[in-house]
Amino acid sequence: MRDPAIPPIVPPTPISRRVTLRACRPSLIDLRFKGDPWVVAREQRQAAVCLGDFSMGQVSVSPLDLPSLNRFLLQVRFGQARRNYSRRMRKLAGLV
Repeated sequence: MRDPAIPPIVPPTPISRRVTLRACRPSLIDLRFKGDPWVVAREQRQAAVCLGDFSMGQVSVSPLDLPSLNRFLLQVRFGQARRNYSRRMRKLAGLV
C-alpha cells in the first residue's frame, strides 16, 4: 500500500484591510492644543508661527511686526474661546 502524499504546509495569507485616514489641518484657535501660539524671528525678515515647540509655517515680516503678531494671535485664540463659552452659558441659562 502506498503512503498518501502529505500536502505542504502553507502559511495563511494575511487579510488585507483598507484603512482610511482623514487628514485635516490644525487650527491655531483650537483650544485642544496644549501650548500657546507664538511668532518667533527666524532668518532675515522671516518669522515662524509656532504652536508650542512645533513650527506651523513661516511668514515674511519686519522686526516691528513680531510683538503685534504675538498679541493678535493670543487675542484671536482666547477671544474665540470666550465667545464660545459665553454662548454656551447663555444657552444653558435659557434651558434652566
